[in-house]
Amino acid sequence: MTEEKELREICIRYISAVYRLSRTIESRARINMEVKLQEKGGLGFWANSKKFAQVNCEGSGTIIYIGTKKKWALEAGVTDLAHGHKINGWHGSDDESFWRIDVHDDDKLQDTAIIVAKICQARLKIAR
Repeated sequence: MTEEKELREICIRYISAVYRLSRTIESRARINMEVKLQEKGGLGFWANSKKFAQVNCEGSGTIIYIGTKKKWALEAGVTDLAHGHKINGWHGSDDESFWRIDVHDDDKLQDTAIIVAKICQARLKIAR
């Protein structure tokens, strides 16, 4: 397989997983959301002009990484479900909770989308 074709396959897996996540988050959180390309790469999930999560691709495109501010995860009550936490991981200034998900694991994608929908709702309440 050529390098260009491999890169195309990685992008397709990544974008497909992000699309599936965003549809579930929208329906669970009952919001209209946007997926935006971020300045430093990756994608951001936005609702009501507020960013509530960021999504990046790792390696071969089969693993995606979803991060959010730890305080929003705490507000949503989902911190025990995170795969880990980073100090100053959210844009280098706030602690971050994150999840790593295989794009082929539809059940895990759906479970994580439900968690991120709760975080979205908490983020919108905090912002009011």
